Amino acid sequence: LVSLTTISLALMGASFVFFRREELGRSLEFAGYAGCILLPLLTLLQLCSAFMRGFMKAAASLAFNLLVRPAFIIAALLLLVLFTGGRLHAHTALLASSVGTAAALAVSGKWLSRIWPANAHGSEPVYHTGEWLNLGIHLAGLSILGTVMNRIDVLILGAMVPSSEVG
Repeated sequence: LVSLTTISLALMGASFVFFRREELGRSLEFAGYAGCILLPLLTLLQLCSAFMRGFMKAAASLAFNLLVRPAFIIAALLLLVLFTGGRLHAHTALLASSVGTAAALAVSGKWLSRIWPANAHGSEPVYHTGEWLNLGIHLAGLSILGTVMNRIDVLILGAMVPSSEVG
């Protein structure tokens, strides 16, 4: 449900960017697409962190978002600097953030699959669909809001100021 909701919102955002691309300009268009890619990735990374906290792995739940993700972003930025000759723009920085977040999500998912209880793999699921949908909608909304609030400064700055003025 969380995946479906965030992907739907990202597709709606990408559609908005696509239909307004003439007004936005090339750089802001690419930044908008990169932001739309970043939304589901960050939300799923936060969901993996929530599972880890549920399994009493609080340090690991923080490590993937606060250490692993920034390390991958820095690596992606260094590669971009090498390939672009040192010219970075807001949309390329957002692309590096998306790549770093996707890599952190992959590592987080792999690690989460290792700590998942063995008896949970073969157990028969018990569904409480109505209750989970109600909770899922609220949690997805909170996660999306948190993600947007964590990145609003970058989005506003990218939208209002050319990358040459940011420094």
